[in-house]
Amino acid sequence: MSESNGCQGYIHDGYTRHGYIKAKERLHPALRFEYRPVMVQNRTVAFKRIEQAGDPRREEQIAAKTIQIHLECWDLLDHEGKTVPSHVDHILRVEPNLFQKLFGVIMGSLVSDEDPGLGDADSQKKLNDEDELAFALSGRMPGDRQQETEKNLPVG
Repeated sequence: MSESNGCQGYIHDGYTRHGYIKAKERLHPALRFEYRPVMVQNRTVAFKRIEQAGDPRREEQIAAKTIQIHLECWDLLDHEGKTVPSHVDHILRVEPNLFQKLFGVIMGSLVSDEDPGLGDADSQKKLNDEDELAFALSGRMPGDRQQETEKNLPVG
């Protein structure tokens, strides 16, 4: 058996992952987000469309749309301290380095940074495993878990 160190080598349908991009001083703030990873065949399609776009603005729009589709939520705030909606026009206004890192994490090309707010990966994995077991033993359907997660997200 190989040691996973909290990594998941297989993307189970319906699973949402936590992502974190650490702040870059004088460039962008830290970003916490939840996302559904892009599956291999969809990744190929996205990269092919970007390659065939023929216009840098269109390439960025395709990348932003890919982010929008896979992004479940994020904590990006605007100048008034309100959560920025995760729509393409807003995603295109994200600081360029943060945009590229977010796109890379969602596409599986880059790894998420370690989130200092989660504690160590082993204890977080154990909590996630216990939560998954409790949910599975409850007899509820897998789709119910997504609805519960959405219901408990802060409104902003």
